[in-house]
Amino acid sequence: MSYNAQQFSLLDVILIVSRYLRWLIGVPLFVTLFVGIYVFMKPKIYEGKATILPAAGSSSGISLNKIAGFDLSGMGLGSMLGGGQLANLYRYLSIIQSKRVSVSVIEKYDLMNRYNTKYLDDCIKVYKANLGTDIDDEAGILTLTFKYPDDPQTAADITNHIIQLMIEINKELSVSLAKSQKNFIEHR
Repeated sequence: MSYNAQQFSLLDVILIVSRYLRWLIGVPLFVTLFVGIYVFMKPKIYEGKATILPAAGSSSGISLNKIAGFDLSGMGLGSMLGGGQLANLYRYLSIIQSKRVSVSVIEKYDLMNRYNTKYLDDCIKVYKANLGTDIDDEAGILTLTFKYPDDPQTAADITNHIIQLMIEINKELSVSLAKSQKNFIEHR
């Protein structure tokens, strides 16, 4: 049956709307209540964030182009041979994502109990899922984030601990690299 627009009156529209009024009000009200309960029942997750900018002119050791006396940075080889800021950022990223840092953080903050895991490998997977890293090649910065539920101070403390471990391990690696390069040069 087809209806013509002239066949409906304002009274017909009011009768149709009043017939379905409880659906028109009930469904949005139910959805709003359901979403509201979900939002308030969901645990809060806090994020600790740190931005790492390597010092200008810093390198991770003695570069081969410095030893040879050549400036290869114009050809794009300087960062491959000697480091540079971008190489340092990737070095920092490797340190942050290392198992040594993961285990240290897990042990210090008792994350195995917090994440309710029985094995260290399972805890490392959950830890790494909450750890975020991003390198901005153009700006030359590394952004580190760590998500932790229920406590913003713990999220910040874990992020700071990761940065502190990265600094310590980087110093150890730099000293070790400098010693091995010194021995190599002395041997030559």
